Amino acid sequence: MNRIIFGTIVGIIGVLAFVMYMHHKNAKEYVVNRVIPCTQNHVRHMIFFPQSHIVSYLSINNPMETASLLERITHSQKQIYRALIDMQAKVVFAEGCTSSSINDDVDSARIAQIKEGLFLLGNGINMSEDITLFFSRYEISREEFIYNRLQFLYKINKDSVRERVSDYKKYLANGVHVSDDVREVIARMDDNHLFADEIQLFRKKIDAKKRQLNDKIEDIKNQRTADDERLLRSYPYLSGGSLKLASEGKIYILPGEDSVLNAQAFALRDEYKKSAMLLNKKASSLEISPDAISVFFTENATVDLVEKAKGIGILSEYRVFVESKKAFEEMQEKREDFLVASLARYTGENFDVPVTFGANHDFVNNVTSHNNRHPDSQICLSRIEFR
Repeated sequence: MNRIIFGTIVGIIGVLAFVMYMHHKNAKEYVVNRVIPCTQNHVRHMIFFPQSHIVSYLSINNPMETASLLERITHSQKQIYRALIDMQAKVVFAEGCTSSSINDDVDSARIAQIKEGLFLLGNGINMSEDITLFFSRYEISREEFIYNRLQFLYKINKDSVRERVSDYKKYLANGVHVSDDVREVIARMDDNHLFADEIQLFRKKIDAKKRQLNDKIEDIKNQRTADDERLLRSYPYLSGGSLKLASEGKIYILPGEDSVLNAQAFALRDEYKKSAMLLNKKASSLEISPDAISVFFTENATVDLVEKAKGIGILSEYRVFVESKKAFEEMQEKREDFLVASLARYTGENFDVPVTFGANHDFVNNVTSHNNRHPDSQICLSRIEFR
């Protein structure tokens, strides 16, 4: 009898363990939080995937920080990759994408983003072989990279070019290796020169180098192809889980951003960061403690805060900070409005449409505002939360 009871108990435990194992195995890695619930009146369901990703204002000077950020980005993009597969998504609106032509050659887009990401991550530190791979083998590569960035920014926003040139001057100060030609061009780029002429001169010098290297071009192409393949193997998720899916032919990328709005937002963001630094610097010169100054960064401007800033001698810097912060946040809203409008114009048959954007974005106001203005094209909103 005892053996029968014992066997029954063991059997029950085994069944329970199997059920728990299957439940854990089949449990989704994410939760879909309904922010604006869907009804029969909604024509599209926006599913927001908050992501960790490479951003152009990175300033990392510690190898441990670089490794930690790479790990966070990889983890985030792996989760997005798996979740999009689980949802059987066919399209995705992606941050950083400004044209659907990206689908014509996804791997080239992935490689370009990986290279730029590693370039940004490697700023100012002793970089590993992987991080310097693109730039160390052929000096012309770094020059082409800088030229392409300046050319793009010049077309969009001249102020952004000045900010970018300032960044490149910092790179040179940190001992980054480039040729004498590129050092000369960057050194001459200041507010007293015409950027278009300087960039054209830069282009001519690059073209001249290419002609000099003509006999070696095929070897260079073959080596770069091998380097590119290695980057894709080493950093398959750095350019984004959605782009990886697109390269596998499993999803179609739709542009989630506008290049002009982006350039304007990045210029305003730099002004915002600069104003914060100046406010901190002024507070430090007056020997105001970090705890005392923190309230000016963490709380919205009020009459009391303005009076407090006046009383401790930082009113001028505080006003500049408040204005630049407001301008940047308003431009961020415009970027988010652009995405919502793009999604509303989407004519595909998919009701559920994923969106991959940085985790600091929030589309509630934008979707609500759109719905109030467009009763015939209502959008519901969900936010993915990973376990």
